[in-house]
Amino acid sequence: MATEINPLAFAQGWQTSQQMIDGAQENKLRKLLIDQKAREVGQQNALSGIIGNTANYDQNGYLKREALPQIAAAAPGQLPAYQRLMSDQATEQASAQKQKREALIAQFDWADKNMASVRDQAGWDEFRARAAAVYPDIAARLPAQFDPASIQANRMKMVPVIEQLKLEQQQQQFAETQRHNRATEANTLRGQEMTAETTRRGQDLTAAAAAAKPNQEEAKAQTQRVKDANDALGLLDQAEKLVPASTGSYIGAGLDAGMAAFGKSTEGAKAAAQLKAIEGMLVSKMPKMSGPQSDKDVAMYRQMAGTIGDPTIPRDTKLAAIKTIREIQNKYAGNEAAPASPSVPKSSPTDALAELQRRAGSDPALAAKLKAMGY
Repeated sequence: MATEINPLAFAQGWQTSQQMIDGAQENKLRKLLIDQKAREVGQQNALSGIIGNTANYDQNGYLKREALPQIAAAAPGQLPAYQRLMSDQATEQASAQKQKREALIAQFDWADKNMASVRDQAGWDEFRARAAAVYPDIAARLPAQFDPASIQANRMKMVPVIEQLKLEQQQQQFAETQRHNRATEANTLRGQEMTAETTRRGQDLTAAAAAAKPNQEEAKAQTQRVKDANDALGLLDQAEKLVPASTGSYIGAGLDAGMAAFGKSTEGAKAAAQLKAIEGMLVSKMPKMSGPQSDKDVAMYRQMAGTIGDPTIPRDTKLAAIKTIREIQNKYAGNEAAPASPSVPKSSPTDALAELQRRAGSDPALAAKLKAMGY
């Protein structure tokens, strides 16, 4: 005889082994967290050495772009932040250069316009006075004596410089316009993509709703199957209680019939009558069967149901029939699983795992390790 498995002992053994597995996994996570912290300390020290090196800064105090490869090698997770810093620095420098050019151009244009009417010392003195009020630094460099030849020579020297500044200004404006246009195009493209994505999601939702309709119908059918199975299982419980008292042989059935002729009913006959009624109700609760075994299951179910209500069938055979019907009902109601074992609470994310997942947000290498571990 095969040894029966104790479901409770099996569940307890499974729970113990699961706890051992969880403990081993927790130890792995804690070790990974310790290693990660040590790695981050090493990266931070290396990064501090790079950022603290004055050779990595230009004369204006900006971090040089040449430092990026060093940062990438020392602390890969910090590279995006310093790339953004470089971008901000470039924008700031371009803005400062633009302001400086605009100031120089404005100064030259003002001086050129105001000197056009100067013809003598008096006009020159008046010009210097206006310059002192508007551009004191320029006025401080102007000679006190009016010298047309010297003034013209200095002006001619400044003309190509100013023209170059204006050319650079135009080039920068053109570059800014191009960037603006590209940004606009990118935003337009993103808008189109978002519209397309919204449309696609709408189509997906429509398709999902259409696909869900059969699923909903199947779920409804499954709910009905479970209800019918539960009703049938309740009937089987009643039948099990009636079988010991019911008639279970040809002789007994004959005696019941003889007593009925005299207007009397035995306890066995009463129980048999109840079992006959249960037989009919079990047939009405027969599940809708499908699959390769369905025809055999239908035949088996009907045969076993008839056995329960037949007073000439022995009681042990009726109990076996009840067991068979119960198995068929469980099978088609989706209750084929073994007896329910005590519930085992699922382990919640540990502190170590939560901390590792937080750090993985800025560390692709750590994220890859966690993914390999199934997190």
